[in-house]
Amino acid sequence: MSLVDDGVDAAILDRRMPGRTGDDVAREIKMSHPTCAVVLVSALQPGEATSTDLECDRYVTKPVRRGDLIGAIEAAASL
Repeated sequence: MSLVDDGVDAAILDRRMPGRTGDDVAREIKMSHPTCAVVLVSALQPGEATSTDLECDRYVTKPVRRGDLIGAIEAAASL
């Protein structure tokens, strides 16, 4: 979170990260920097790891192809 400020246009997060979940970080980013696009990447299908609504603009499942990730970032940033 210390890297996210008003100059950050997009954040790419894995749902399973050490120490905190990507879901928690995404929620915090959306609360503190609502214009920052958030892309969650995971091997899990949405809803498998948690029953709460995901706070992200795009969700990409692994394995991720470069073009798919770039497309998700561009789509999320254009919202």
